Amino acid sequence: MRYSFEGRKRTNVRKAALPLINVLLLMILNFQVNGQVIFQETFDEANTATVGSANGVDWSASCPTCLSGDHYEVNNGVLEGKDTNGEAEWVTNSIDVSNCSSVEISFDIQSLGTMEACGTGCTSVDWVRFQYNVDGNGWTNPTNSSFCPGPCADINVIASDDVGSITYSTGCLLINGNNLQLKISVQCWAASEFWLIDNVTVNCNGVNPGTDGTIDLCNSSAPINLFSILGGSPDTGGTWSGPSNLTGGDQGTFDPSTMNFGTYTYTVGTAPCEASATVTVGNGSLGVSVDNDTICLGETGILTAVPTQSGGTFSWSPGGMTTNSISVSPTVSTNYTVTYSLGGCTGTANADVIVNPLPIVNAGNDQTVCAEEQVTLNATGAQSYNWNNNVVNGVPFIPSAGNSTYVVTGTDSNGCSSSDTVIVSILPSPFANGNPSVISGGAPLDLTIDNISTGANNYQWDFGNGDSYNTTTAESVTTTYLAEGSYVVTLVASNGQCQSTWTQLISVYNNNPLVVTVPNVFSPNGDNVNDVYSILVENGESISGVITNRWGNTIVEFNDLGFFWDGKVNGQRATAGTYFVQFEVTGVDGTVQAGHGFFQLVR
Repeated sequence: MRYSFEGRKRTNVRKAALPLINVLLLMILNFQVNGQVIFQETFDEANTATVGSANGVDWSASCPTCLSGDHYEVNNGVLEGKDTNGEAEWVTNSIDVSNCSSVEISFDIQSLGTMEACGTGCTSVDWVRFQYNVDGNGWTNPTNSSFCPGPCADINVIASDDVGSITYSTGCLLINGNNLQLKISVQCWAASEFWLIDNVTVNCNGVNPGTDGTIDLCNSSAPINLFSILGGSPDTGGTWSGPSNLTGGDQGTFDPSTMNFGTYTYTVGTAPCEASATVTVGNGSLGVSVDNDTICLGETGILTAVPTQSGGTFSWSPGGMTTNSISVSPTVSTNYTVTYSLGGCTGTANADVIVNPLPIVNAGNDQTVCAEEQVTLNATGAQSYNWNNNVVNGVPFIPSAGNSTYVVTGTDSNGCSSSDTVIVSILPSPFANGNPSVISGGAPLDLTIDNISTGANNYQWDFGNGDSYNTTTAESVTTTYLAEGSYVVTLVASNGQCQSTWTQLISVYNNNPLVVTVPNVFSPNGDNVNDVYSILVENGESISGVITNRWGNTIVEFNDLGFFWDGKVNGQRATAGTYFVQFEVTGVDGTVQAGHGFFQLVR
């Protein structure tokens, strides 16, 4: 059934609908309160206008299929499409959206009369269609449009049939361009059917989360709303996410005493046009560090606190020191705490001073030894040892004469050291020596030996012929050799701890025996008495030998029975002292007598 409205009735219908449209407009404005309106056409142009301008953007309306009395034009503050008999279009020029990452497009729609739905036929289907065009890339249907099948349709529309009064919105559209065009098309087929369009609005960036912010807090700081740290004018009603669950809803209350520091994100809107900003909450609590120290008992340890920020104050416990570096000498291992304060924030750190005990070093017992006798010092109680006087632990050495104090420093595996001492006393050694009356002769051979030993108080004689004699005096001793042979006389002189040994070979023969006499002293002092040293040979045929000093160095060699030494070496007077002689003598009877001994050169 088709019918038409006459003047007043039609006006009353439109005017009755306007308050509802205004209510819907308030609804959409409330929904977009945070967006920036960059285009809004309320169709306040003069009645019958088919061109207009809003926010500096021109638009035009056309109805190529309208008959006389039909139109798509401004009428009483709305864009009115009446009995268009096909598609009528309202199109804008370009709207600048270069500063918009997203837009939302909305407008009010009211249907008057009896509208037919999609699929009802070519001369009856009534609809409203919306499309947009970005940078001239072609007209695009919004995702919330629906397909309208049938003749005079087969397109996407946003309204069809009787809709009453509604506010249509595209929702958030992501824009990747600079220029936006709008097109609103209507179609109706009877003089009694009207589509009314009003309040065409484009909002730029429909949501505003504010701008990023930062704040540093101490662990002891009071809770704070992170919403207040956002820059700009952020929308309320958003949600927070981050390392901890904030309280206080969209205010995002952060409690530094219980929550984790880090970056928190505030999000407003819904996908795909949600937006976010962040607040980074830094841990302004002061950092301070101090390293442990290890000392040996009696040493001083040094602890140095290193803060992350300078300019604060220090307090140590125990001790109450107030410098960043302290020297301590605990007798037992001790834990120290430093508190660093700056600007109302504090930081603490702990360090241990480990006290290692000193090793108990034992140098050993004091020792008394004879001269030229080796000593071995063995310290215990540590890991390594260092002796004075170039002594090596556990290595034998001959100490110097007299009493000597040796100091050892022992170091354990912790590097701790202590010392101990030992005294080595050197006793003078006796010097065993005898002066035999003869060293060879025919049997029976009487032998007298003068005891010329020094530094002894006990003497043990062994004459090699079965006779022996012990005495405490340095007296001369005698013995008789009854049979031919070689005999060794041994004298051991001692002072109760140290001893010295002297030996002499005695040769006894029959019938003109070879007799060799070896002097044990001479004094080349020019008094013509005992001024030369020579070996006296009776019944000898040849002799060879060598005289050496106490170090084994050759002084003179001889091979003449008439040889004598005048006590000089290379024309220079030899040093007084002990010298050694080795010889071999062949007798006229073919016997050979080899021997050795020592003698004194006395000046």
